[in-house]
Amino acid sequence: MQESPYYLSDNTPVVRAIIPSNTLTRFENDSAIYRIEKTDFFNVETTQEAPVDLGELELDPSVNLEELPIVAVLDSGVMFPESLSSLIIKNWIAPNSSGGDSDHGTKVASRVAFKYINQRLSSSIITPRTRILDCNILDGNVPVNIFIQRIQAAVNAHSDIVKIYNLSANASSPIEGDEMSIIGYELDALQSRTGVQFFVSAGNHKLWQTEFGLEDVLDDDDSRISAPADSMLSVVVGSIVGADHQNSLSQRNQIAPYSRRGPGFQGFSKPDLSAYAGTIILDGSDASVPNDPFSMVMTKNGMLIADAGTSFSAPIVAGDFAEILNTIPDRDTLLSKALLYHNAVALWDVDGMEEEELAFAHNLYGRGISNVDDSKYSSPSKVTFVRTGTLNRTTMERVTIYMPPILAAQVGRNVAKVSVTCVSRPSVDRTKGTEYLGAYIRASLKKSHVDGVTLKHVQQDFKEGRQKWDVCHQFSKPFSRFNAGDWQVWLELFSRWEAKNEDVPYALVVTIEDMSGSLDVYSEIEALNRYRALNTIRLRIDN
Repeated sequence: MQESPYYLSDNTPVVRAIIPSNTLTRFENDSAIYRIEKTDFFNVETTQEAPVDLGELELDPSVNLEELPIVAVLDSGVMFPESLSSLIIKNWIAPNSSGGDSDHGTKVASRVAFKYINQRLSSSIITPRTRILDCNILDGNVPVNIFIQRIQAAVNAHSDIVKIYNLSANASSPIEGDEMSIIGYELDALQSRTGVQFFVSAGNHKLWQTEFGLEDVLDDDDSRISAPADSMLSVVVGSIVGADHQNSLSQRNQIAPYSRRGPGFQGFSKPDLSAYAGTIILDGSDASVPNDPFSMVMTKNGMLIADAGTSFSAPIVAGDFAEILNTIPDRDTLLSKALLYHNAVALWDVDGMEEEELAFAHNLYGRGISNVDDSKYSSPSKVTFVRTGTLNRTTMERVTIYMPPILAAQVGRNVAKVSVTCVSRPSVDRTKGTEYLGAYIRASLKKSHVDGVTLKHVQQDFKEGRQKWDVCHQFSKPFSRFNAGDWQVWLELFSRWEAKNEDVPYALVVTIEDMSGSLDVYSEIEALNRYRALNTIRLRIDN
């Protein structure tokens, strides 16, 4: 026995022990033991490059810090320079931890608070976008049992005041994918129980040291995501190179040479999103991170250095999510997540892509990069409706949207587009194997008929984004000719095992867009008093 047993959120005891190989058979055949697996260890690595002194930065005095959202950084500690220290609301050290050295954690936190910090440095005044809760949980090479207990303690202590948690630490080896990792499960269980949202790095590999090209790296199974990036309810973030550099395996808008790729658990697409980050260049046997606008992070000494890793992409999206959440009534994390996914910008051209190609793109880049402004606001030619609620197996919801005549009168090819995203938070059960998720919600679109009464089903072209038993059902459909009037989005829940009677929370986002960008669709909907909370008809389903 290495430590005392600890417990997952479903009260399953976990024991970390050294077992001689010649006695493994005895334990494998014990029906009281659910499974035996190698212990993962979690740590963080930092890159030391020639630093740039930022001098005495000052926070923008026009920003009311009390109104900024808070993000918890689960890392090695955060130590901002004195002039920026007011952004840290609390320094918390996990029980039985000696505390980390703050190197990695400060870099991560600088991405949360300032995004790409050097782009905000036109003077000595810097504008923050979030505040930081420092959760110091990494003090070296931490085994998975201790790691889980520290994450549990951080969330239990702060979930009443902080809903966003960034975790930029991964196991060193890729997932197998046939069973959910215990730490992936624990993140899901914590999110289901408390309503918090985790942002998790996809993980880094070192195949760039031995492979000769990006294609070879991606073909290697060792480039698959690592735990806890298999978590189904977390937002998993990978890295995209933001600038071209000679001697880099990846160029601009390609997956970074170190960034792990999908698929995730049971073949589901991972990562969920990506963010621009630094790359690695090779000059003979020497490797370095070049300076560019997407590689620079702040150290605990107030210096600016270049560093690379998915550790510094996850906090970009966590901060973006915080900006969105801060504009949402009641700070609804599920609705903010739906808006984040809904407005992500793809880095590839979907037109003409085969389904297999689209699936491959999703496993490299997720849905693309986040778009904060589109997630926060409608525009004259792009109107977004939102709804939150719960759904169970006995009811079906028909949600009405209005397609205005000004849009239907357009002539041409693909003059309008309707996009639908439904994100849910079903229960999970790690003992169910491939049936890990208890439910999923299927969304479908119905358009009005020329008779003004009948609704016709809209065929969805691609399966990607509409997989069964996923937590997000998403699709877009362009239209060339259609009838104005009330259209509907139908939501139906499918469930299994004990989850059959549960109410599953969901958030729905629907956008109507004039593809020419010239029509004021918003004003027409608003003038007819149709821009309001989505109308819903609840229907009883006979079993």
